Amino acid sequence: MIEVKTPILKCYFPEHQQIKEQILQIINSITADKVFQKDSYRNDNIHRLDWEDSSNFERSWVKIFKPYLEITLVNLIKKIGLTKITLYNIWYQQYQHQGKHGWHTHGNNFTGVYYLDFDKDTHPTTDILNPSNPKEMISVDAKEGDLIAFPSYFIHRGGLNLSKSTKTIISFNFDVHDAVFEFIKN
Repeated sequence: MIEVKTPILKCYFPEHQQIKEQILQIINSITADKVFQKDSYRNDNIHRLDWEDSSNFERSWVKIFKPYLEITLVNLIKKIGLTKITLYNIWYQQYQHQGKHGWHTHGNNFTGVYYLDFDKDTHPTTDILNPSNPKEMISVDAKEGDLIAFPSYFIHRGGLNLSKSTKTIISFNFDVHDAVFEFIKN
């Protein structure tokens, strides 16, 4: 194996304060699915989510969020020499007390998490296994309003919510395209 350092991209979502309450109000008012799986592979307890509709960009909360997300992601990937994205899925997940999302991966080049309603002191963030050393776990240092993105093959999880309050995240999958000319010529 040839080890290459791959960054976990992170930024504060610039429109967080502007859109948080509106998106939460919509999410909390719609009918949602629930996932509880415990078997040899899965260990999930997600209280509310709309994964089954994740490729539908016509949902009202997605129409608010998606334009800002695309701008933020393009600005974020410029840091690693890329200029364009194609977004494939967007969905929310809510974790109440004892909620969690076990170890898993995603499709596409990158996946991301936006911490929409999140208490850093009581809610777990995202844990990622270091692909070069799977015995090493990285707990992402994030606060409400932060957005992270990382290669989709990274094995990751949403840890156990021991808080009595609900944690809400928005997740998404995307591909990256086109290198920044300055990165190539140098």
